This record gives sequence, structure tokens and C-alpha cells, in this order.
Amino acid sequence: MKNKIPLLCYVLFMLATFSCKKEKEPAVIGRWVSIANYTEENNSFTWKSTDGFSQVITFNPDARFNTFIDIPTGGGTYAYDKNAAKIDLYYEADPYGTIPGTVTYKIDELTNTRLVVSSFSSSGNLQFKTEYIRLD
Repeated sequence: MKNKIPLLCYVLFMLATFSCKKEKEPAVIGRWVSIANYTEENNSFTWKSTDGFSQVITFNPDARFNTFIDIPTGGGTYAYDKNAAKIDLYYEADPYGTIPGTVTYKIDELTNTRLVVSSFSSSGNLQFKTEYIRLD
């Protein structure tokens, strides 16, 4: 019986270690393309497809980002705060006319395939939401 206790402990340890599935949290890093915008029209908000005017935004591991809508539309650095569910985009001036500034988005949803962000006015009113799907 004495010889079986260490073996039993080892088996229980291995079961506990390998049976717990560790979920990997979705990362914002990657290339995303907008598929729909939730905007106000006639005093009500509705989802509308981007219909060919999609924005592609790339979040790189080095905390840099860039955006495209047929042509480059800006870039800079970003700060993703998972606990606050927000992302700050720090746009840098570039040859395409981007003016330096900061844009903050609330992250409504982030999965491995979907990202939904909201923009609010300084008074706290919803301005728009954008839904993205992951390209890579």
C-alpha cells in the first residue's frame, strides 16, 4: 500500500495539470477589416454594411498600428487596456495628411474572429460603433 500512495499522488497531479484546459484570451493584435457601422440616422441607430468602404486596421505586437481605406489613412502607436475594455490610438502626422491626435474606443466585444468598438463624444453620448472581422 505504501508504494501505491506516491503513484496515486503522481497520477492525480498529472490529471489535475493536463485536464484543466487553459483558454487563451483573444488578442487585439492582427489585421481587422470593418464589415458594419452602427450609426445614427433619423434619430435612431442602425447597423449598416460598409459596402466596399471598409477600413483595415492592423495592430502590431510592438504597439504600433496603421489604417487603410483604399489608401493609408494613418498610423501611430496604441495602448490596449484589457481591464478597462478600451484602446487608445495615438495618431502621428504623416505625408497623407493625418493630424496628430488621440482616439479612444471602448471595446464592446473581442473574440478570436470579431472586434466591436464604440466611440463616444466628450459628453458621453454614443457617436458610432464599428464591427470588424479578423483577416489573419
